Amino acid sequence: MEEYIRKLLEQVRFQKAHKAIEDEIRSHIEDQTEAYILDGMDKETAEKRAVRGMGDPVEAGISLDSVHRPQIAWDLVIAAFVVAFIGIGLTIIFANNYGFYGSHSMWYINKKIKNTVIGAGLMIILYLIDYTTVAKYSKFIGLILMAVSIVYGIDCYRFWYDVQYNGPTLQRFCGIPICNFLYLASRLNRLKALMIPLYAGILYKHKGQKNNGFIMALIWIIVAGSTGFYDEFGMGDCMLTGIMLVQLTLAIKKEWIKVKKIPALISVWFAFMLFLTCYIRNYTDIVHITYADIVSDGTLTRRLLGSARMLGHASKRVPVTIDNILTVVSLLMGIIVALVVIVAVVAVIVIGLMAVSKTRNQLGNVMGIGCVMWLTLNTIRAVLVGFGVLPDYWCFAFLPFISGETDIIVSYIMLGILLSIYKYKDAYAEHVDIKIRKESKELEV
Repeated sequence: MEEYIRKLLEQVRFQKAHKAIEDEIRSHIEDQTEAYILDGMDKETAEKRAVRGMGDPVEAGISLDSVHRPQIAWDLVIAAFVVAFIGIGLTIIFANNYGFYGSHSMWYINKKIKNTVIGAGLMIILYLIDYTTVAKYSKFIGLILMAVSIVYGIDCYRFWYDVQYNGPTLQRFCGIPICNFLYLASRLNRLKALMIPLYAGILYKHKGQKNNGFIMALIWIIVAGSTGFYDEFGMGDCMLTGIMLVQLTLAIKKEWIKVKKIPALISVWFAFMLFLTCYIRNYTDIVHITYADIVSDGTLTRRLLGSARMLGHASKRVPVTIDNILTVVSLLMGIIVALVVIVAVVAVIVIGLMAVSKTRNQLGNVMGIGCVMWLTLNTIRAVLVGFGVLPDYWCFAFLPFISGETDIIVSYIMLGILLSIYKYKDAYAEHVDIKIRKESKELEV
């Protein structure tokens, strides 16, 4: 049997697929051997006959080589570059045809191109890097992100307050302009969304643990959801917390963390819904605005969209203060064009979901579902805000791949992880050893 497996694996060029193939072939031979033994054969004869029944190892290996080689989801790559061109194209059209950005047109165009190119570059890098490598270092990277988020939450609002109320004496901090410091910190804090794929790796590192693993998993969610506001209203943090809870739910259902499923899931989701209810009830108190302010702002978007045409420029002047890309597209180019943009983004997300569904590895599945959920929820939010269903007051609702600054980069990073998951969909079995995992007393032997 060992010689057969060795010859077979020699034909498979992709080394990372060897473990999954070896386990599958060995299991099949052992099962067949057991069947022959039950029929009355001795163990040695039964094993030889089971191996012989597998066929020629070279031919079988060549066949498996064609199946298990790394693959690329070309439809997802093409869709990604299509939305990239749409985002850049819209910015150029707004600047050149409508003068929407005024004298800052080139700055906006260059910024959009730069963010898109950086995002696409990181997408390609993550495709080339095995997603299990990301999982290996998930705790280390996660701690860095949380540290940035905590520093941002503690210091940046204090600095902002000092600059506003204490005048020019605090305009510089350690030789760095305060405004630049705040801008950099806010951009880095937007990377907190990457906790979603990292959290899948963190959960997998606790695979086999019981209560200790469950408590540590909850601590990561609490820290991620309560530090360094992802946006002014904290809606992004609620979204982040909800997605991480979904991942925790999947980890418990897949028995990565061995706790009593129903009590554990009911308790965490009840706590989250209770918090969310209290948060929404005190929504206006948290941001120090009145309900009338929110309603009037939402009404403004709906009133502007009332002048939008199916195709072409709106009948009224379009304010340059409008942030949501779908509102701007509807007013400058028409509602049909805005719908086309939405369809393009949704197509990317659907193709990404289909790519994730084809993997049999549990880590890739949980990581990919988290990425898809982040893209989906932000798209829904952008659509609802862009068409005036929800108010946009201090709260920027970006459209993945199309609008935002750091958010564009994060969108492509999520897509790169989906591409990596699809690439290795046939390489890994249901479980994979991501190493760098501390042994626990609760790990089952």
